[in-house]
Amino acid sequence: MLTIKKYKLNPFNGFPPDWYVGGPAVPPEYQVERYKDCGPLHPGAKDLGFPTIQYGAPIHAIEKGTVRYLRRNSTHCTDDAHCPDFDNMVLIEGNDHGYTGYHHVKPLSDLQEGMFVEAGQKIGHIDDSGVTSGPHLHLARYTAGELATWWHSDRGTCDWGLAGWDAPDLDPGEDPYN
Repeated sequence: MLTIKKYKLNPFNGFPPDWYVGGPAVPPEYQVERYKDCGPLHPGAKDLGFPTIQYGAPIHAIEKGTVRYLRRNSTHCTDDAHCPDFDNMVLIEGNDHGYTGYHHVKPLSDLQEGMFVEAGQKIGHIDDSGVTSGPHLHLARYTAGELATWWHSDRGTCDWGLAGWDAPDLDPGEDPYN
């Protein structure tokens, strides 16, 4: 049986997803959409956004953990073949020793590798670093293992979801990872 890692918090505001994703009081322009889903050509990752998203939108950690890697000062590229830089990003190691990557995100200036962050804590802002066609969060999950190889494509895993959205059966009071 496959165990799905379910996150209770939403990366765009740090609140439970039903406050932001599909909740009754949420206007359509703020309902999070999956632009690209997890799969063999997009290992471990889901591209998330919403109709009114803009560069600079704040991003919050969806689980507590330790910041293991930060990438700053990357520029925007138009295609993979001519891209001198990867995207800006934050990589957090969770309690299960798996890694969550927040890509196309400019880390906060005071965020440092080795720092512990709480679930819901702001960690950065959406930017246009790397290859992007518009503002979005490339949220990715990588299996436990050596920090030096977190980015290998065989480490990406699709065994995760956001509660109330693509993991609808998570009890709002249950929060096994935070």
